[in-house]
Amino acid sequence: MSIFNFSLNKVSPQPVYEQYALQLRALIEREVLKEGEFLPSEFELASQWGVSRPTVRRVISELANDGFLIRRHGIGTSVLSNARRRTPAYHGVFEELQLDGRNPKTEVIGFARIDLSKENAISLELPVSSEVVRIQRTRSIDGVPLAILSNLIPVDISEKISRTDLQEHGLYELLDRAGHKPFSGTQKIGARTGSISERKRLSLELDKAVLTIDRITRDMHGRVIDLGNHVYRAERYFVEMAIGKENGGEFL
Repeated sequence: MSIFNFSLNKVSPQPVYEQYALQLRALIEREVLKEGEFLPSEFELASQWGVSRPTVRRVISELANDGFLIRRHGIGTSVLSNARRRTPAYHGVFEELQLDGRNPKTEVIGFARIDLSKENAISLELPVSSEVVRIQRTRSIDGVPLAILSNLIPVDISEKISRTDLQEHGLYELLDRAGHKPFSGTQKIGARTGSISERKRLSLELDKAVLTIDRITRDMHGRVIDLGNHVYRAERYFVEMAIGKENGGEFL
């Protein structure tokens, strides 16, 4: 069987090209496809995947923009070396703070099964009747509250994660250990006035704003493994992002 016989989730709202791009990227990440190896032609991939050539072209463009592939006219498309890839590592807050030399502390304030709302079921790509596990934590540095973290994860994944694990490790590290390495995601960043309970947990004064990050995280197979809603003390946390063509984007 060809390593390019990818699966397609026809009921997923995720675009077809993104599903195939994730699976192709996984082959490169795991070095099943090594530096310098050439992909089959667009015609061959379109035939194997049962899609149009423009769809295949978009998959290749996505990975070329991310520094995984290089296209040479008249020669073909091949895999780039690890050293030349521009894709950033996928870290959670806990890992970010550790990388910065900080000493984060976590308190688990909730770990229970709940019924999914219709909105969250759509985001997690699960039936409305499904149960998920809601994990609620607070995070602090040097005794000062930094964030309130709420995450919804599928029940089968939660069975491999304990309260004790969450106090000592970041959620993304634990998802990786459970066999669902965070691979891609989307997030929405905003700001608002904190609620009464948020201000109490974060030791905020009445007029202080909070930073909010809502994130959907997928594993390398395209499965949604986490729906996160995080609230931060705005004066103690910021988000830094690279922009421009070198990072797969455009200035508009």
